[in-house]
Amino acid sequence: MKALVSLAVSLVLMASTAQAAVFLTSDSHGYSGPVLNMTGYTGPFIKFDEPITLADGTTVIPAPGASPGGSIAGAGLIDPYAFDQNGISRTTPLIGSNARSGFLELRFTSLISSFGGFWNYARGDRPNSWGDNPVIAAFDSLGNELGSFDLARLAPISTPGQIDSFAFRAIQSDKADIATIRFGGSFLAYAPSVAAVPVPAALPLLLAAFGLLGLMAHRRKAC
Repeated sequence: MKALVSLAVSLVLMASTAQAAVFLTSDSHGYSGPVLNMTGYTGPFIKFDEPITLADGTTVIPAPGASPGGSIAGAGLIDPYAFDQNGISRTTPLIGSNARSGFLELRFTSLISSFGGFWNYARGDRPNSWGDNPVIAAFDSLGNELGSFDLARLAPISTPGQIDSFAFRAIQSDKADIATIRFGGSFLAYAPSVAAVPVPAALPLLLAAFGLLGLMAHRRKAC
């Protein structure tokens, strides 16, 4: 009887310490994970080599030994963030590794079960043409890797020549055990949301002028 009780206790302990199932999804419907607060980082890019803390308390840690300016936060208002064949980001506030290799870490204030947002990376005309493949990985509070996902291989993003175009990707766990997200490779960048590209103020006036000219031409033909 004692042996059966001991076996039952052992099975319970094994179940309680079993690693959670972690997977990658591109479905944004029903996403309830955290969205990083980029307040203070919506202007031109800020390059950082030391950890920064976002408004929601999330700590962003640049890659150890990264080259100066190897991590950026902000928007490409002055200099766009280039994704090679995948276009550029000009108005969307983002956090990027700004390098072919290396990574950034997001350390959260509490354990979470999912983390997602809008991502893009430099996509060349051949594999690994922009360094390491773009990878997102999740770690628990002890630093154990829960799951690592190569976006270029598992969930490619293709936005050829587009501006401020990203795709939703999220890491999902079946329990709240994610303490850190690590991402990098191929200039991989994260944006909490996708900003609409503003229309230059002069554009509506130009369109109205063209419309007026077209109307005048039409009237001449009618006469």
